[in-house]
Order: sequence, then structure tokens, then C-alpha cells
Amino acid sequence: MNSERDTNRIVRSWLEAGSTGIPDRVLDAVLSELPSTPQRRSMWSPWRSQTMNAFIKIGAVAAVVLLAVVVGTRFLPSDSGIGVPTETSSPVPSPSAIPVRGQFTFAGTSVDVNASSDGSTLSGTVTGSYDGRPFSIELQCLRQFDGQTWMLAGVLTKSAVPNQADGSWAAVIVRDGSPQQAGIYVQAQATAKDCEEFVREIPDSAVEGFEMIAPMDEGRITLPPSGANPISGRVTFPLGDQSATVDVDASAIDSSLTGTATVAVGPGRFTIGLECSRMFDDTTWILGGEVIQSTSEGQTVGARSAVIARDGSPQQVILWFEDPSSPAAAGCPAFVNAIPDEEVVNGGFVPVDEGEISLPASLGG
Repeated sequence: MNSERDTNRIVRSWLEAGSTGIPDRVLDAVLSELPSTPQRRSMWSPWRSQTMNAFIKIGAVAAVVLLAVVVGTRFLPSDSGIGVPTETSSPVPSPSAIPVRGQFTFAGTSVDVNASSDGSTLSGTVTGSYDGRPFSIELQCLRQFDGQTWMLAGVLTKSAVPNQADGSWAAVIVRDGSPQQAGIYVQAQATAKDCEEFVREIPDSAVEGFEMIAPMDEGRITLPPSGANPISGRVTFPLGDQSATVDVDASAIDSSLTGTATVAVGPGRFTIGLECSRMFDDTTWILGGEVIQSTSEGQTVGARSAVIARDGSPQQVILWFEDPSSPAAAGCPAFVNAIPDEEVVNGGFVPVDEGEISLPASLGG
């Protein structure tokens, strides 16, 4: 954003490209406000998509766009409300539940979480204020995104933003760390049939997208007990006339994986970005993903690969690669599920010479 003229051009272009027409007088009113818009002021800004999702996002362009939309809605017919605000009550912890509580501020937003969870269920409330306006969420469900990130979801019973109706689905996203990071994700049109469907369909970009979550300015919350299973370790084994090493650093939640497996064979090396798993039997796991880095001949970036590990003393391993002459699998789960059972049973496992990969009792799915 090199100048005020460039900013005006970007905002006008963005608004005019949308499906909703806004009168020139509105655009002019918005653009006249730009010089007084702080560069780092955080806004609960619209995120355009087919499902009309919204997210608290940090950044100058997001702040400008929100200002345009909020002003523009004053000149447009209001949408009918979705859902009816419901009364909330204090959570009643189950015997195995632990408190999920805390207060924090981030990006100009104050948040107070008062809930309880056993790691698979959630009940409670989120209250807070944005730009001096109160909001509240009745928590109903949760999802652990990875080993350190949780989505605490429910119904937006009171909205602080005009274009987000009471009754929309909403989630507070918190990533553990020092400081913790947070964001608020809202489905502005309540298309999901229930909370579980909503939280399951929150895209990865809501966590991993540019400036989608922001560090907390102060405070923190106690997060639910983790359901993530660590999968890590380093093994060395013979591969032909060479020595191969596999270094795994990942965590699993159900059949989803996050992390990497780095394979070194002779002078070559490639890294698999792990995405999914399949528990073949009581002792055998298939850890699959996509090659994200490679200096190894024949292992191209983007190719599907898997490390297949069989527990025992010693452990045994197989490296599996997608056949480049066959149609590419439609995603990681399809890839690992398509590995033939007979190839796993009779695939020629190689006992490791040294090391071990920690494998959980079950990965699910």
C-alpha cells in the first residue's frame, strides 16, 4: 500500500467487483475515512466465500474493507435474522470434565470463556466486546485442529457486527503457545445443520491463512485436554545396498496427521508433509502425505508417499510411493486407503537396525 491513491483504488475495485452494488456516495464516504483508519486496527471483517464466512482478521486492507461494508449496509435492505437468540446458562461439568476458562484480549477484542470439556464434548459460554459492542456465543461442540489448536464452537447468541445475525454459527479458535493466539470465525449464514457439522467444515485456512489468528495482548485460557497422539522417532534400516533413515515428527487426531517424515537414502533426501493415517491392523500404521521437499532423484514435490510402520522388536518399515503412471488419488485418505492389503501383508517389511518410532495404540479411522 504505497499511497493513499493506491489504497482508494484497491478498495473501490474490491467493492465494485462484489455482487452487491453500493452507491457512489457510500464509496466516497468510505474513502474519505481512510486517512483516519489506523494501520494496525483489527476488524471483524467479511471474508468472501460461497458460504459467506467471516473472521476477525488483522491488517490494513481488511480494516478498510470492513469499514466499506459496514457503511454500505446502511443503504441496503437488511437481511432477516437467522435463528433466535437463546438464553445461556453456566456449564455443568461432567465428572470427567475440566474447566475451559480464561479471559484475554486480542486485536481490540476482549473475550471471556467460561466452559467445561472432557476433550470430546463442550458446554459453556463465551462473552466479550468488540469495538465497545458486546457479543456472546453459547458453546456446544469443539474440534482439536492439531496438537496445539482448538476450535470452541456454538451459536452466536448476540452479535457485535451488523452483518452477522444472531443465530449464526461461530467459533473461538485458540492456538496454545506463549503468548496464545486467537481468532473468531463466523458462518454468517447458518447453513450447517448442527454444531458438529459447522466446526468440522471450518477450513484449514481459518487457522493457517495469513493473519487469521493473532497473538493475545494479555491473558490466556485453559484449553481442553488434548486428544492428540504424538508420533515421533528416528529409525535406520537397510534399503538395497544403501542405508535409509526415516525421521518422523508428527501428531495424530483420529485419522488426521500433522507433521513431517523426512527420508534420507544415500545422498538424497525428501520430506513428506503428513496429512492422514490408516491403522491397518493392531500393530501396523500407514502414515501418508505429500512430498513437500526433495533432493532425491525420482521423488518429486507433490507426489504421494507413505511410511508404513509395523510395531514389534525390532520395528519394521516399508516406504510406499504412488504409481506415477496411475491416476492420482483424490486426496490423502483416498491414497492410503487404496494401498492394497496384500502389499502391506506381503510387502517385504525391513527390520530396523536402530531406533524406534513411537506409535499410539490407536489412531482411529
